[in-house]
Amino acid sequence: MKKPPAADRDVFVQRLWELTKHHRSNAAAADSMEIPHNTFNRWMSGESRPNNEGLRQLSQGLGVSVDFLLGEEAEAPKFTSLSGAAARGSVLLPFSDLGAAAGAGLADETIAAAGYLEFPAWMLERLGVANARLVLMRAEGRSMEPLMRDGALLLVDLAQREPPPDNPPRDALAPKDVYVFVYNDARRVKHLRRTDEALLLLGEQPGDVEVVRGPRRKGLEVVGRVVWWDNLL
Repeated sequence: MKKPPAADRDVFVQRLWELTKHHRSNAAAADSMEIPHNTFNRWMSGESRPNNEGLRQLSQGLGVSVDFLLGEEAEAPKFTSLSGAAARGSVLLPFSDLGAAAGAGLADETIAAAGYLEFPAWMLERLGVANARLVLMRAEGRSMEPLMRDGALLLVDLAQREPPPDNPPRDALAPKDVYVFVYNDARRVKHLRRTDEALLLLGEQPGDVEVVRGPRRKGLEVVGRVVWWDNLL
């Protein structure tokens, strides 16, 4: 069991502890965000502070803004009871209220949680993502129908950012090649394939193909792979 920090610790340490206390140990919390144990332990003890990249990792992994971590934002994330979720065999996953557009795209913002949603732990085990960096968000738009409806709940693994090669042929689209990505400052969800020269953005609708090559390819950033979705929730 993790021990709470001393009362005189600064706001950053206090908030980092509050946001990770549901993990069984500092090591487990660090592993969930792919942060070296020693580095994370120094942050937790107040011995050192993260640089900009470290703050970005914490912000994405914990689903809160950098400003909140640093004490410059007073409002805490809207937690459901962590202990209650564990008792029900669930885990709490960050939920980003900025959707992933199945269409032209929505203006992008930092992936910070508006709150947390319970998700069955057994389902994460079955999906093989129990220890992955996960975030929940909504699909918005109809270009991925009938596979994903407008408003579908998406489970995105932030660590899976390498799209598969364009093989099999693109008329054989597969659910495992659906990614959330940012392109031209807009967050989108599509089938994503790569060739030696380009990235292919593929929707479910006939003729919905966009080829991104050359300098434009550098403007596309993959957020993560969609590992599960539900059209009814």
